[in-house]
Amino acid sequence: MSAPKRKQTIKPKLIGKIQDQLPKKSDVRIMGRTSLFDCRPTDMARLHAGIQLAKDPLGQEQLGYSTRTLVQANLPHSRPKNPEIWERRNGDFALTIQSDAYIDPKTGRRELVGIPYGTVPRLVLFYLCSEAVRTKSREISLGDNLSDFLHELGMKNTGGKKGDITRFKQQMKKLVTAKIKFQYDTDNAEGAINASIAKRHFFFWDKNPNQTSLFQSQILLDADFYEEIVANPVPIHLGAVQALKSSSFGLDLYTWLTYRVSRLNKPAVIKWSDLQYQIGSDYASTKDFAKRAREVLTQVKTVWQGLECETVRGGIRLKPCEPSVPRKRLTG
Repeated sequence: MSAPKRKQTIKPKLIGKIQDQLPKKSDVRIMGRTSLFDCRPTDMARLHAGIQLAKDPLGQEQLGYSTRTLVQANLPHSRPKNPEIWERRNGDFALTIQSDAYIDPKTGRRELVGIPYGTVPRLVLFYLCSEAVRTKSREISLGDNLSDFLHELGMKNTGGKKGDITRFKQQMKKLVTAKIKFQYDTDNAEGAINASIAKRHFFFWDKNPNQTSLFQSQILLDADFYEEIVANPVPIHLGAVQALKSSSFGLDLYTWLTYRVSRLNKPAVIKWSDLQYQIGSDYASTKDFAKRAREVLTQVKTVWQGLECETVRGGIRLKPCEPSVPRKRLTG
């Protein structure tokens, strides 16, 4: 019996600055989690998005917004161990989120709503900030039915315990009922804002997500939160958000880099420990954070191909470059 033929390994093509076509899966060798040519569907989607964004830096209706405060102190990435209160610090700045409570109509018991975490509340906040800047109004419409709003967020119309509908409803309730405190404290000054995302909310989610409700679901943003949005908007590319939507770390790193690049005049080295204060309080050690940050940075650079950022010993080096949202679009 003849020996089986050795399987041929095909070397990956170099991507260069921009490729006009995606590589075929048959022409690609999987090179590990951080590889640009990792063939998992989500990574291929990011690569495709990066190519399209490079060709058309800001297509129609792709301009969105976050806000400076949310860039400086983000929500938790994973479910907090303490369901009642969560805190994040960034130097002199601190964000505290406290869960609201409600009376369960079935049991009559007082229950905690919980702390919002993960990708869903981040996507909702991008939507709320973008709509607040666009409409110049505290009152934000969520559309006529749940299906349409899920589509706005790039989520699927799937039910069940782990479906997007269930995740969305749970996280939406946590987000709009949470009590939020922004605190600034130094040797020379201190201040705090006690706020929330929503002053008032009405959700009319029909059992059939495609069914148009008699009433429109809407959120009235808290006045302080609304003023923060319109006073300090951070432009983001909704196409990039869509490509990174499966990773809360990716969304946080992208928005932070977008904010930082727009204010960068010369190269800067950011230590892993400093970046961890910014977006990685979920990690027990800086070493673990740095390992994950390297992986996620590769994903962000795949989507934002003009980003001038590289890893160096102890952190990252960021160089002046065109922001994710081109300056000429904002001034034109």
